[in-house]
Amino acid sequence: MSDFLEVMHEYFRGERLAGYAIIGVGLGLAAFAFYVWRTQEGGFVWGLAVPLAIVGVMAATVGPFFIAHNGRLADEIARRYEADPATLAAEEGARMTRVNANWPRLKIGWAVIGLIAMALLLFVKRDWSSGLGLALIVLVAILFAVDVFGERRAVPYTEALSAL
Repeated sequence: MSDFLEVMHEYFRGERLAGYAIIGVGLGLAAFAFYVWRTQEGGFVWGLAVPLAIVGVMAATVGPFFIAHNGRLADEIARRYEADPATLAAEEGARMTRVNANWPRLKIGWAVIGLIAMALLLFVKRDWSSGLGLALIVLVAILFAVDVFGERRAVPYTEALSAL
């Protein structure tokens, strides 16, 4: 197997593992939302449990599709590499350039949401705002982690594409 294919398969193995982590985190968020619903009351429950439950169910549902998509994409890239490495490098390199350009934008977006969460916790004196602020902080922390790991996984793959 070529060095490129090894790097590519490692990259997409990481993507598929991220999909399994997304499922696990989604189930964990849904379970925590249930715990909050059973142990808390009032607006705090709605502000915290509802967003976590929604995102948890969405993550647990989307994870399997993410895993399958990345498996198909890895197989397709391997076939395209065998057929025409130069064309693959140009097309996949352009796609990864777009992917990598999104990392700073996403981090800024998550930071803005984190600031909104802090404002809800510090300045809005309502039960629902405390719950929502906490929910947003939890979600932003997860999103930052997913994106930082994704960005780190993309570096060797993008370098391998450039070396083609």
